[in-house]
Amino acid sequence: MNRIHSITESLASCLILFLISLIATACGSKASVRISVQSSSPSGRFTIQLMEHPRGMSHIDRNFEIFVRNNITGKASKIFSSPDEGPVGGERIFWSPDETRFLLVGPNFYTVPATELSSGDHLYLMYSINAHELLCNATQIKSPRFTLETARRYGLLK
Repeated sequence: MNRIHSITESLASCLILFLISLIATACGSKASVRISVQSSSPSGRFTIQLMEHPRGMSHIDRNFEIFVRNNITGKASKIFSSPDEGPVGGERIFWSPDETRFLLVGPNFYTVPATELSSGDHLYLMYSINAHELLCNATQIKSPRFTLETARRYGLLK
């Protein structure tokens, strides 16, 4: 009798763990979305958020979206959805002095040749908030490109 009771308890424990795992997996797609980078413009008028959409246990291929929020009006807009990119980590956002543009750089982006900085970062994306103009150096998408000189011209990098 004790053996049957012990087996029943073990099966019940396994079933409970399985159900918890199943629920966590079912909710995982929504719960796994996270903000990996957030940056406010110098005056605080705009906020940029890079939201990650990790796929399962893979830390190599990942997808993200970039949102621009006008903190005065409260309006947020998705401006970009990434192709598969490298692992998360090291991404940074730089603002132009007049807050009309921002630049996204990072060490793990797949970019076209001649867009790697001496720091190891890659020039990935530049966006004009007023003109809604997006330039992107990702190898996986066809987009207008930009150079280090372009970023410097707008005061995004020195």
